[in-house]
Amino acid sequence: MGMERVPGDGSGIVLAILEQVADVEGIDTVDLCPPLYEAIDPDLIEKIVQAEGFQALRFRYLGRSVTVDANHSVQVE
Repeated sequence: MGMERVPGDGSGIVLAILEQVADVEGIDTVDLCPPLYEAIDPDLIEKIVQAEGFQALRFRYLGRSVTVDANHSVQVE
């Protein structure tokens, strides 16, 4: 399980997600396959976490549960 926090405005959230998933998988981010955009739209992730009143986002990627909370912490299980 990995966890990382990104800036309060949510910028860099997609990179943080990729880094956390790669860390948990024990590989480099460039080796993640399939790419994140096949699981969820990266632009949509940024829009959601930057939206007023955002509480949490949870989705599955590479068979793992990825959660971004209201503090913009990324958790991969």
